[in-house]
Amino acid sequence: MLDDKSQNEVVPHVKVTQIIVLALFSGVLVFGGVVLFTPADDRNGEMGILSLMSVGMTGISVLVSFLIPKLIVKQNRNKIASGDWAVVPSGAPIKETDAGKFSIVFQMTTIVGCTVLEGAAFFALIAYMQEGHLTTLVSTGVLMLGILLYFPTRTRIENWIEHQLRLVDEERSLSGHNYDVDHKPHR
Repeated sequence: MLDDKSQNEVVPHVKVTQIIVLALFSGVLVFGGVVLFTPADDRNGEMGILSLMSVGMTGISVLVSFLIPKLIVKQNRNKIASGDWAVVPSGAPIKETDAGKFSIVFQMTTIVGCTVLEGAAFFALIAYMQEGHLTTLVSTGVLMLGILLYFPTRTRIENWIEHQLRLVDEERSLSGHNYDVDHKPHR
């Protein structure tokens, strides 16, 4: 369980991240509605190059949307463990706890993962708009499901942060650095 100071730094990121994920999902949903309800006589329903590309892009995007955030987390975890983490969005208060820093990392990786999926979903919808093949709609559905899987809850974020803090503690114990209770290095 996160202490009160950590929770105060984490809680604001929960709602903001939820809003961002829902906004990205809603954008695809609204555009999908426009595409589905816009009459088009020139769609032949055959699988053309755009449909093939959108199916391929779906697979690649799903893979990338999970790999890139993992790399970002690992890089930021190493910086937090060494005391060199300095990523603070402009205008945001400086995070004093490692949990607060990880809340920013969680938000950042969620946005990256979702936007990769969102871009591929828009491409699949454009392919459907041009060619009308149903596989592009299936691809869009898979990508939208992927976006929804990123939807954070407070418990999910706190559990993720607690896991990251355990990994940081392990890394610090292996590196031999001495840290106080707030995880600030003694130099």
